[in-house]
Amino acid sequence: MSNRVVRIASFSIACWCSFQASGQSLVPIPDKTVVLTFDDSVKNHRTFVAPLLQKYGFGATFYVTHAWMKDTEHFMNWEEIQQLEAMGFEIGNHTWSHDLFHKPEAASRLPRDLERIDEALEKVGVPKPITFAWPANRFGPESREVLRKHGILFGRRGMQPEFDYQDLGPGNLYDPKVHDPLLIPTAGDVYPNWTVDHFQRVVDRAKDEKIAVLMFHGVPDVVHPWVTLDPDKFRDFMAYLFEEHFNVIAMRDLQRYVDPTSFPEDPMAKARYNDVPLDR
Repeated sequence: MSNRVVRIASFSIACWCSFQASGQSLVPIPDKTVVLTFDDSVKNHRTFVAPLLQKYGFGATFYVTHAWMKDTEHFMNWEEIQQLEAMGFEIGNHTWSHDLFHKPEAASRLPRDLERIDEALEKVGVPKPITFAWPANRFGPESREVLRKHGILFGRRGMQPEFDYQDLGPGNLYDPKVHDPLLIPTAGDVYPNWTVDHFQRVVDRAKDEKIAVLMFHGVPDVVHPWVTLDPDKFRDFMAYLFEEHFNVIAMRDLQRYVDPTSFPEDPMAKARYNDVPLDR
């Protein structure tokens, strides 16, 4: 492991220890807690999504990747990503390449993929990410260990392997007593056929110390239409969260409620997911 990776990991753990030392002890998870996440650096995250979230006072995490940045019509550049951060939103690491990292041999490439995102963000004044989203929802134990050593505190996987890809679910809620903090399940992976009723069904389950983590892509997503969402639907979804007084946060805000250095005995920590679902 490089000295740079050691320094980065030490920095993230130091931040967590500083949080604890400041007297900000963990608080109970409120009912109606929802984490909003947005993947792939889609341009309308800056032009449409972020202003709407800001209007409601919501937190959110934008998981950025360089994979599609050459398409400047549909994807953000680093300056636009910096603008998101300046608006108060979290910027998370979605890897430079958006490659698949579930295989052991792929784990050797992951440190540099993470570092390249860190370096690009540093150039525009954005802090090093402390949360991560698994590209294409694939994961494996070797890459999970890379995340831990890199200083990532929280990582989001998809609804898989418990549910098939594009299954409406709803997926599992995040239970900090059960789930590994580097393999937090998605409660809802938002697809074009989602309705307001289904959205409500997904988020209304967030209670009893469990959290609904939502995954969005473009609003709309022209390049990846299988995960697009109509802007009017998105407006309706966010209005519901606001009107019903949900606690809408970013992934980094989980530190208020969860100790990221505590790892429950989650079988997913030793699992390898490609695209074949396990028995539910």
